[in-house]
Amino acid sequence: MYYWQSLEALQTLMQHPAHLKAKAAQAQWLNGYQVVIAQVLRTYGDNQLAGLLPTAALFTQGTAPH
Repeated sequence: MYYWQSLEALQTLMQHPAHLKAKAAQAQWLNGYQVVIAQVLRTYGDNQLAGLLPTAALFTQGTAPH
């Protein structure tokens, strides 16, 4: 899974020359793929997996992570 801060950030990646080059060659590596674009509404946990979603609280609570 990959996460982007915004749809605009994802669209910037989609237009990056390195991404376009890799996408053109994807058939060499993949038999297929599927993209799901979703919005994370809430995250929670015991904070034992530092770095997994370091800014999750920022997006869900409007404040910096604790």
